[in-house]
Amino acid sequence: MDLLAEAEKYTVDSNEVVEFKMVKRVSDLEDDSCSFKPEMSHQIFGQQETIFGYLDLKIKLYFTPGRLFDYVNIEYTDKIDPDQFNGVKPDDIMEALKKLYTFDMNTSLDKFVTSLDKEPHFKPSGELFHSFKHTTVSTTGNPSERTYELYSVDQVDPDMVSYLSRVQPFLLWYIDCACFVDTDDERWSYFFLYEKYQNDSQETCYGLAGYATVYKYYTTPFSLPPKWRPRISQVFVLPPYQRSGLGPRLYDAICRRYVQDKDVVSITVEDPSEECQSMRDYVDVSNCAKLTGWSKEQLVAGYTPAMEKQVYEELKLCKKQARRVYEILRLGATNMNNSSEYKQYRLLVKNRLNAPHQKDVNYQKRLNKVLKPEEMKTFSCLDTEQQRKDKLHSEYKELEKAYLKVIERVKNYPFEN
Repeated sequence: MDLLAEAEKYTVDSNEVVEFKMVKRVSDLEDDSCSFKPEMSHQIFGQQETIFGYLDLKIKLYFTPGRLFDYVNIEYTDKIDPDQFNGVKPDDIMEALKKLYTFDMNTSLDKFVTSLDKEPHFKPSGELFHSFKHTTVSTTGNPSERTYELYSVDQVDPDMVSYLSRVQPFLLWYIDCACFVDTDDERWSYFFLYEKYQNDSQETCYGLAGYATVYKYYTTPFSLPPKWRPRISQVFVLPPYQRSGLGPRLYDAICRRYVQDKDVVSITVEDPSEECQSMRDYVDVSNCAKLTGWSKEQLVAGYTPAMEKQVYEELKLCKKQARRVYEILRLGATNMNNSSEYKQYRLLVKNRLNAPHQKDVNYQKRLNKVLKPEEMKTFSCLDTEQQRKDKLHSEYKELEKAYLKVIERVKNYPFEN
């Protein structure tokens, strides 16, 4: 027997064999349109994202929409015999899942089906601070209006800890380097976005649509009252609700909640991914464009302290994000076909991008004055002037590309809050 060929036959892509479902009704169990796949699984099954030892493997991870009661089922047509593979055993799938899902996972389909009757009894925890109706377009092209409610939780009790143990594992399937929040740290706040819907019996139910966390950083801990900065750590919309505009509405609602707090210095986002930064830009640009002091004429005239003050007082954007938003709106107000206007804009952005590197330039100039050419070779790690220009140009073009995407999105899909 060719062990290598056999091993390859029994090795599968873990992203392909895992199937999620948020089951609202019994008929969803047989409805493939309710299924969704993970985007990654290396945090569960290892860097190679493979599972070894099974043929025709399927891993079903089903949840009820509100309570998130679970059902796990592992199916396969064949499993390797360790005696025929030099003692190598098949991967222990349940053991890998138990490291992620710390509660006792349910393997009974009957128990899962029965649990659906309990969904109308589920009521979200925390404070309801925002609700809205949102229109989405289905895959068939039919628009439908749905109701959503957003709840905040600042004090965690044992029931909430248990609920978070069911919510947080979703992050590891979709966000790289995601980690669980320390529920013992009282400076964390939790936000849950629910769809409010009617089941087949016309009973009101809630389905989890999104989740976010915010950490409270004190900037002046010894003042009374202390000033602080909320740092948005995670913003996640479950796959069945993605691509419908709920992410921006979740982010915006959280920001507006903190804008009203006079002790908040500014609002930041922790190490945002490219996708998260794009969403953040989309919302912040949309909101800043409505400010009276941010007209096209004022944008072209330059970024002024008055503009910075207004965006801080009304939106509490941090300085870095406020400047980024200005550059996006300024690009939107710039005629790129006008060489003079376009050059002026490029210089504006490049001067900002180049500022952090100016120290290296000044350092190199000082070295040139005191060292001989052969001694300068020791500092070959320093970029030449042309290399710096090339890097600056590349950095600018990448930024401009991201800015243009935001401008196009704002134009084609006006943000509603």
